[in-house]
Amino acid sequence: MKTRTIFLAAVMLFGLSAAAFAQATFEVGSSPVTTIIKTGYTELVGSITFSQTSGLSVAGTIQVTYQVVTAISNDATTGIAVVGNGDYAGLVSINSVTGNVVVINVPANKSTGGFTLSGVRIQAYGNSLPSGINAQLTTLGNAILAGQTLATVVTAVADGIAGTTVNLASVNGLNGTVSTNPTNIVIKEVFLAAYTPGVGMRISLDAKPPVNTTLTFPGQVQTYKTGSTTTVIGSQFVTGDKKGTVAGTSVTVTSKTDTPIYIYYYCATDVGDQAIEDLIIPVTIATSSPFPMAPGTVNASVILAPQDADKGTSKPIPRFGPPDAAPTPAPLVTVLTPSTALLMPFAQVVTGYDTGIAIANTTEDPGTTALGFTGAIAQSVTITFYLFPQGASSTPFTYTTKAGSPGSGLDANGNLISGSTYVVTVGELLGALTTPQTTFTGYIIAIANFTNAHGLFTLFNTNMTFSQGALMSVLASRQAYPEQIVN
Repeated sequence: MKTRTIFLAAVMLFGLSAAAFAQATFEVGSSPVTTIIKTGYTELVGSITFSQTSGLSVAGTIQVTYQVVTAISNDATTGIAVVGNGDYAGLVSINSVTGNVVVINVPANKSTGGFTLSGVRIQAYGNSLPSGINAQLTTLGNAILAGQTLATVVTAVADGIAGTTVNLASVNGLNGTVSTNPTNIVIKEVFLAAYTPGVGMRISLDAKPPVNTTLTFPGQVQTYKTGSTTTVIGSQFVTGDKKGTVAGTSVTVTSKTDTPIYIYYYCATDVGDQAIEDLIIPVTIATSSPFPMAPGTVNASVILAPQDADKGTSKPIPRFGPPDAAPTPAPLVTVLTPSTALLMPFAQVVTGYDTGIAIANTTEDPGTTALGFTGAIAQSVTITFYLFPQGASSTPFTYTTKAGSPGSGLDANGNLISGSTYVVTVGELLGALTTPQTTFTGYIIAIANFTNAHGLFTLFNTNMTFSQGALMSVLASRQAYPEQIVN
């Protein structure tokens, strides 16, 4: 009985030793991606390599669990691959992709070689990612060298756009002259190789261009080395619609364009990690008569494209979510109609006294032949009055002419038409305020939103036995003459 027991123990020990000898041991290495974009839905992570160092493999699996990330955004049919070498060539396969886990099938009876897992894409958007991302490795049937069960696949997570510069172009509303044409939108690359094929930019305009203003975005643009305006690096971006169809044709935006206004550019070719690049999009501005043009400003902002919300049931690679904080729109083009600032150094409304105002819109004149110099351009626009009461604690207030304004000389919309004079009293303006006032002593600045304005103010008593008047001063920094417009 005693001898039998010893024999069975020896047999069991021999069986365990054989099983341990049959088990393969793998050394693990990884090639982590330097940086991924934190708003990406399909960010590519680094590859993991398994190299057999000893033993004989048994049929089993290796499970790769990507830490923190809640979902893998592709599968073995859309990019994930495991490729064997040596004895494993053509024999390893993907068992399953579920959630944030990839399971690899390991074949039996192999003694040399190994395999590499690559092509895994993760959803970074909506996850609180650390500075780097690791994958936890567990095995069934075989072994991994001690201390190598954690593989780094991403070393850093960054914002999608490093910075955007929008250069403002000013349009003189009197004649359509553009200060900077074309003007540029400059989008800085976040990190080396962030501009990869398929990555795009969505440019949003917050308003339609003013009437008679056209903005043209070229069909193809290129990148330049950061800090250089002459060295071409080589990446090319082309226009496309929100579904990702590359058009490569220019996009024209006018006052009749449907809203919201989005212009898309997608990276077609990339120079990789040679340099941080600036994507420069030159926007050409065209104006047309009739003049003067209506004032207005168009602001632009940029986020990555394609946006997942734009894609419906289509799920292209890559795609992105919105940034944590929406970008602040920056002015791209503004149409300005030069104005005239008129100063009344003293005006008063008290019991028995008032101040009369007369402002002439002299943009209708005899013309160049009669004047001997360039005539004015006819304009019909509003006037804004800034009233500054005396006293350190007094609060200034404003009034802009509109439909129903008191006085005479305005059209039905409150514009002082070319060739007309607006006549009103300060007392009438006080009564037209949102919170009417009954008295005033102080000075007034009237901004006539047209050139060639001239004015007179007169202090008088209500029984018409006294009056004293003077011409309004044209503030030098805002005055405008027919032959010279100063913005």
